[in-house]
Amino acid sequence: MVYSSGENLFVQFNTLKRTADSQNRGFSGWFEFSERFVNLGFIGKNDGQHIKGTECDQKILSRKESNGTVYSPNYPFLYHSNIVCKYYIYGLQDSQHLERVNIEFEKFEIPATDPNDCTDAYVRIFTQSHETVEEFDFVFCGQTIPPPVLSEGPTLVLVFSSGSTQGQGFKARYLFETDYKVPGTPSTPGQCHFSYMSESTKSGDINSPRYPSNYPSSTYCVYDFFGEPGQQVKLVFNHFKINPDPALAIPGYNDVCQEDWLEIYEVL
Repeated sequence: MVYSSGENLFVQFNTLKRTADSQNRGFSGWFEFSERFVNLGFIGKNDGQHIKGTECDQKILSRKESNGTVYSPNYPFLYHSNIVCKYYIYGLQDSQHLERVNIEFEKFEIPATDPNDCTDAYVRIFTQSHETVEEFDFVFCGQTIPPPVLSEGPTLVLVFSSGSTQGQGFKARYLFETDYKVPGTPSTPGQCHFSYMSESTKSGDINSPRYPSNYPSSTYCVYDFFGEPGQQVKLVFNHFKINPDPALAIPGYNDVCQEDWLEIYEVL
């Protein structure tokens, strides 16, 4: 099934010059002109890109820690029944960048007879870029604004199905944020700054950003450890390979830390 993005569509059929083959039976199908198909105006020109050939699927690519808004079709007016639209939201993923997707709903109205049984009309979210019917991570319907959702990796897929209902739909903000892959409690949103509280856990793991993969360049991270009165903190490194400045290294002595380094302070 193929949809046009506008009012016109061009189809071209080519064959190679060869002897006729009874197995090459060609194709048949049917077409329809209609105004009932989804109007693509809900796809933000600065945010989403319509995936050609689909009725209303779109993809959104990060511009490095960028953000934007996604809407259900025809928002803020009633959406049509029996449509399915997919939103593929891609964060950066390369040797220097790794992002995850944070999505927060601002408006939400997808009528359901039972908010605990979202099988007719719904929003399904896949946080690990899988997209099989049985493996969605979250499903929402009704009129209660869902909680924020954070992807497990650089991709988040949102599927909107209107079913047999009609409603206002949804409006949601998405944010691409750097994923440092550091265990700990984030202290400063969007920054590599993590806290470890004795009152929460007595032991745990720490690592450099994206370990065991290579850490990115130009990175500044802070790890704060807060114990209770009378306690001390012990750090044990199971692996340690941080790039020094080879031009300043002296054979037989500790490498000179001019490029990358780890500093440890005691705060009394």
